[in-house]
Amino acid sequence: MAIGQVSLDVRPGEFVAIVAPPDTGKSTLLSILRGFVSPSTGTVEHDGDLVTDPGLARTRLEQVGLTETAGLYPSELSGGMKQRVAIARALALDPDVLLMDEPFGALVAQTRALLQEELLRIWDRTGKTIVFVTHAVDEAIRLADRIVVMSARPSVVLEVLPVDLPRPRRMVDPGFAELHERIWGLLRDSL
Repeated sequence: MAIGQVSLDVRPGEFVAIVAPPDTGKSTLLSILRGFVSPSTGTVEHDGDLVTDPGLARTRLEQVGLTETAGLYPSELSGGMKQRVAIARALALDPDVLLMDEPFGALVAQTRALLQEELLRIWDRTGKTIVFVTHAVDEAIRLADRIVVMSARPSVVLEVLPVDLPRPRRMVDPGFAELHERIWGLLRDSL
């Protein structure tokens, strides 16, 4: 089991980052939030409505002819399938919520920083709720209002930490290093 008991409330317009050790179910958690995977126990709710399997996400996969690929990883999809998945994703997500799974993970530092700034501008301008999975502690601190720190398998929420630092945030800002060390300590101790 990748994920243990998880309870999390995300407020409208909030930017929440989820940080956990590698291979601990962060992507699975996002798949559950999207409705692609049903939780083994408990529920997922959005604006008071249950998110259930097959749910809206499964319906959107059906609409673009991809139900048979629902369990595949992106690397297992052809280029055309990836385009259809992008369309299904756009259809499946309620426009006020963005679920992001390590979107900047493969980028060089300079490009990552520029895209982080752009994402914050979009978030500030639109007021969208963002749930952002990352393995980079500094990225979580730079972007999020709150950081959900999860343990190694089976993943549980270790702590939810508010980020009470003014934006824009830089690693040299007072408080940044202390928060980084707190999060890293939680992650290290969970291994």
